[in-house]
Amino acid sequence: MEFIASDRAEMVEALAIALAIESDGSLQAQLRNLARASDCRPFMVSQLGSRVWLKLGDDRGITVYRERVDVLKTVDLALALASNPSLTDALKRAASRTAFAAAHKLLDPLWEMDALPSREQYLVLRHWSPLLDQLAYKSGTRLSILLDLLRPEIRKNLAADTQSASPQLCLYWSALHVMANLFLLASDAQCRPWLNVMASQFSWTMWTPTFPLLRERTTWLAACAARSALAFGEPVIRRYLTALSKAEHPMKAFDALFGLVAIALGRRVVAASILSEIRSLKRALDGRHVKHAVYFKMAYHEAMRVISEAESREQADDGEILNLDWRAQPRTGFATRAALCADPASFSA
Repeated sequence: MEFIASDRAEMVEALAIALAIESDGSLQAQLRNLARASDCRPFMVSQLGSRVWLKLGDDRGITVYRERVDVLKTVDLALALASNPSLTDALKRAASRTAFAAAHKLLDPLWEMDALPSREQYLVLRHWSPLLDQLAYKSGTRLSILLDLLRPEIRKNLAADTQSASPQLCLYWSALHVMANLFLLASDAQCRPWLNVMASQFSWTMWTPTFPLLRERTTWLAACAARSALAFGEPVIRRYLTALSKAEHPMKAFDALFGLVAIALGRRVVAASILSEIRSLKRALDGRHVKHAVYFKMAYHEAMRVISEAESREQADDGEILNLDWRAQPRTGFATRAALCADPASFSA
């Protein structure tokens, strides 16, 4: 569990430094002087240990960018701190006063083990997502490894009906929802380049962008999984299709199809080609001898139907949506009690 505390501290520190720079006028003045930017012009500061840039000086606080804006003056914060002891002291003072407390307050809802962030809390964090998204996905991935270690023991205890499963289950589900929050923060189309570099480093035999969440079979986590698949986008379509063609278990086929459908619904420009590929693999499935073939065929059928009827069915599922208590702009987003309990792989209309 030590890595959880370490990952959390890393995110707090990154956010605290940005908040300290945003709130301290004298610190900004020193940075402006080092950037050689005129008083009326915005400038950019490279964040410590990160590939992001902080834009300052336009009366809108800090704006976080994934790339520098070429026309603006810049200052490398790491080099500036190394060569200016007074700047280092100023940053430490600004951070120690209020910035670390503010960073904890913003990030705590993401990491709480017994609650979920509200829509308002999440939207505030989205402002800082370019600064936090890679740290968030790294932390979520490490949590998924912890869950993989816990899962066999929990299943064994549940099968034996022992009392020791209860505290493990509490830890498991709490960590699972923290992982979902972290993945959701990194589920932005602008994350796609680094997400796909990361995805190329994983074997897709036991991992996909959706499987760690979808296998738990709750609709709220499935919604997070869909957002994650869409963030990876077109570059992982071929990998999902390969995973689908090799699937020997219905849930693995369901996962691959789920990811493909999420991308097809979010990126209509590729929907027709995804549908064509799924139909081709469905024909190939008919010639294979797989266990539980009926479930494979149902999953294929539903995936093709959803993609084919997407435009005409946008308002057709209101009954099921309302049953999940999913409404426009709810305070808690889609993390409703009904969605937490509903199974995305269950039979329904």
